[in-house]
Amino acid sequence: SYEAEAWSSRLDYCTSECFCIIRMDEIFDLVTDYPDSSPAVVELRDVLERTRMHGQLGKALRASLTRRLIHPGANTSQIIDVYINTIKVMREIDPSDRLLE
Repeated sequence: SYEAEAWSSRLDYCTSECFCIIRMDEIFDLVTDYPDSSPAVVELRDVLERTRMHGQLGKALRASLTRRLIHPGANTSQIIDVYINTIKVMREIDPSDRLLE
């Protein structure tokens, strides 16, 4: 029935949205663990296609990089490695590179 289909669609969206929010909290770890985290990155890409939360992901990543990487004690080579992985992860999530702009 139409109501069941609408309910199923709404439930799918809400589940995807919750998944996105959880993964956004873990985005720094997904970046630093890449390519080992590639399956999780692909899952995030798939739910982002449904939820269109790309902007929120960009903000979460920016905040996470600032909080966890850009500080006086950070090793320069570590910063470079994380930035390289950031580009790789963002390209896997969004091959058009809109997120990198």
